[in-house]
Amino acid sequence: MEHARMHAKHRGHEAMHAEMVLILIVTLVIAQLLLVQWKQRHPKSYNLITLFQMWVVPLYFTTKLHWWRFLVTWFLFSLITAFVTFRATRKPLECTTPRLVYKWFLLLYKISYATGIVGYTAVMFTLFGINLIFRIKPEDGMDFGVSLLFYGLYYGVLGRDFAEMCADFMASTIGFFYTPAYSPGLTSTDPLATESPLCPSAVNNLKLFKEAMSEEPRAGLRPLLRSPEGKVCSRAVKLNNNILSDLRNFTQVMDFFLQDIKLLSWIDLSFNDLSTIDPVLTSFKDLKVLYLHGNGIPKMSEVDKLAVLPHLQNLTLHGNPIEGEKGYRNYMITVLPHLKNLDFSGVTKQERGMAKLWKRTFSRHGKRSADE
Repeated sequence: MEHARMHAKHRGHEAMHAEMVLILIVTLVIAQLLLVQWKQRHPKSYNLITLFQMWVVPLYFTTKLHWWRFLVTWFLFSLITAFVTFRATRKPLECTTPRLVYKWFLLLYKISYATGIVGYTAVMFTLFGINLIFRIKPEDGMDFGVSLLFYGLYYGVLGRDFAEMCADFMASTIGFFYTPAYSPGLTSTDPLATESPLCPSAVNNLKLFKEAMSEEPRAGLRPLLRSPEGKVCSRAVKLNNNILSDLRNFTQVMDFFLQDIKLLSWIDLSFNDLSTIDPVLTSFKDLKVLYLHGNGIPKMSEVDKLAVLPHLQNLTLHGNPIEGEKGYRNYMITVLPHLKNLDFSGVTKQERGMAKLWKRTFSRHGKRSADE
């Protein structure tokens, strides 16, 4: 009788439970679809928000549950990672920062990997009863293994996401992603921003410019426009990440590829072996953007040659020996007063004022060499 009354009281609950499960499944499917769409359409906000949640949400629960061991490791990880991320987002980028970022996240990866392996091994030993050989209780062995698995997975995934973020910041700072469309100072309405740069070499190992004449130019994000004669109609040239030590035959090679070399406005010669600024670059009076970072230019006086370029707005020289010279940035802004961006960092009014003061100070004490 009691069972019958209980059954009558809860009659219809099976249908309600089935309906609740169905609603849960539909909600999960819709939420997953929305997350996928969000990730595809707005990957930057998706990555930032999910990274922030994964970083902060465990802090709330562990604080509430008084899991001090996790809190200690979380604060240590956060302090070091915050410092590394801060260094990776600075402009100009210090030459030691990439190595620092690499070392920290590589160490974190190794620790997380080892922790996860030990945790997995402990769980397997417990499942197979091997823990009893060492007189370890099953619940203790399982707790130990699961905890290590959690630590390894959590800090491994979190470190991976922070590493990707730092790598993106550093890559954009040193110009890896820069093309005319993404050059600082060039607006989207500038015709130069819509052009695909000429990349004369199919592979990045040029020693001499003449080598490029035997190869087909690389295709960029946009197709290269060509004239009826087959020459490239572009005002941008990308020659980065080669081993060029001089610019001999530069004009000859550019004339071979380009329809009109006099219109060159964007030249990327970063990450080569250049030790001087070749005067040939000063012949392009429409030059707006010149990337020379990652070379071996030792004297600041080399930059004086560029003073004859009236439209030069963006210049990069970080990663050259001159970057470490005293008064480097002041000197560059003084010699090139039309610059809007130096080393991917905008020139401010305060810097222009300091450059003027710096110039007057040196003029008052007599003309000095830029290399003193």
